[in-house]
Amino acid sequence: MFWIFRRDLARAVRDAGGEVFVATAPGKLKPQIEAENFHYCPIRLKRKSVNPFYELRSLFDLIMLYRKIRPDLTQQGSIKLTLYGSIAAKIAQVPAIVNLVTGLGHIFISEGWRQYLLRKGIVWAYRWCFLGDRVRAIFHNPDDHRLFIENKLVKEYQATLIQGSGVDTQRFAPVPEPEGELVVALIARMLWEKGVGELVEAVKILKRRQVFCKIMLVGVPDVNHPSAIGENQLLSWVKEGIVDWLGFQSDVPAVLAKSHIVCLPSYREGMPLSLIEAAACARPIITTDVPGCREAVEHGVTGFLVPLKDSVAIADALQKLLVDKELRQKMGKNGRNLVMQRFAKEIVIQKTFAVYHSLLKNKWPYCLDANGKIQRI
Repeated sequence: MFWIFRRDLARAVRDAGGEVFVATAPGKLKPQIEAENFHYCPIRLKRKSVNPFYELRSLFDLIMLYRKIRPDLTQQGSIKLTLYGSIAAKIAQVPAIVNLVTGLGHIFISEGWRQYLLRKGIVWAYRWCFLGDRVRAIFHNPDDHRLFIENKLVKEYQATLIQGSGVDTQRFAPVPEPEGELVVALIARMLWEKGVGELVEAVKILKRRQVFCKIMLVGVPDVNHPSAIGENQLLSWVKEGIVDWLGFQSDVPAVLAKSHIVCLPSYREGMPLSLIEAAACARPIITTDVPGCREAVEHGVTGFLVPLKDSVAIADALQKLLVDKELRQKMGKNGRNLVMQRFAKEIVIQKTFAVYHSLLKNKWPYCLDANGKIQRI
């Protein structure tokens, strides 16, 4: 996740003279991280583990790491890392803590008494994590920002709304539509709660209307996630001729260049990077009118918002775009303009640097100018 969502921010910190330590579960990214002159710090962390012994060991690793490197500021994302990282940082007496609330996760949209109890526990833990004048929270969408303040999980002065992780608008640049069959891309983990099933059903509806397109699914199932779509199901859709399943793709701009429309009918998001990247490439967007997703689209201007779990509405919105090339291009151009005004990485980095400065003052006297260049305040 660091490599996809936080790399540009880490580069900006490094370029401003900061020393960057990346604490992550052991994996294949060590060479890339070290090539950026970041410090690679493996920690024993399993994202979906609930084993008490293993969880205590992960917490201990973080405490020992923070005591060893003695950072001026630590920044954490995801529910588990926010909880464990906050505990570790307070025990290790880290001077400044920034927690990213990038979304509320599967547990906040699932049902059942176990999920209800777990939500209650997480809410209590969040309230503890944000105690203290040296703690700040960054939210990716206004719904989560408002929810945390209204429920007194965080004080208003601690909370900052920064929409998304930022997109590289040079790498993700407008490209002409491809010729041939119309393609609708969905770029996400292959989870039911990303709305994959609803999109497949929408295309079946369109087929009955004699409106044809191909779905391009880009992503892999998260086998540890309760909402994961089985590989057999994905291959069944491929066999039916409904979808092309490409799996993981590192070159997302190339994927977007092969598409005409991007659709993500998700049940809830923090701020879906795939939609922002699509808009940066001048692709119109269809997504659900739910927290996180609705902020990525100006309805009727850069794309369409549809109700949650409504395949007919998805089919109707797709049909409007599939049959009208001029509308697709107009919305795509508007989407690019929206990204430049709100979601470009320079905007996100500038706002994040302001949060750092509020905590560190003269230890972090940096900002970005209008051209994205680092300068002293």
